[in-house]
Amino acid sequence: MSSNTASSKPSISVIVPVHKSPDLISGSVGKMHEFLSGNFEDFEIILMDSGIGDSPAICDSTAKMYDRVQVIHDNVNCLTAGLLMPKCFIM
Repeated sequence: MSSNTASSKPSISVIVPVHKSPDLISGSVGKMHEFLSGNFEDFEIILMDSGIGDSPAICDSTAKMYDRVQVIHDNVNCLTAGLLMPKCFIM
């Protein structure tokens, strides 16, 4: 993930709730990352992990594969936390 200071926040944030299909995450994130890299200079992908099953490990390994990807582990209220973040698109 690229480091962002308060003055250099990404212009686009894509928030991906991860709940029941963690095995689809790596490929989906790869496609999103490829698209965003080709169309935007400044973006981030945030995986909102629900903490169910293998999702924490899969989200963490996916974030290590791509720059600009971060994981937020939240086994309580994953989607709500994503909705509260400003300037974001939910896919």
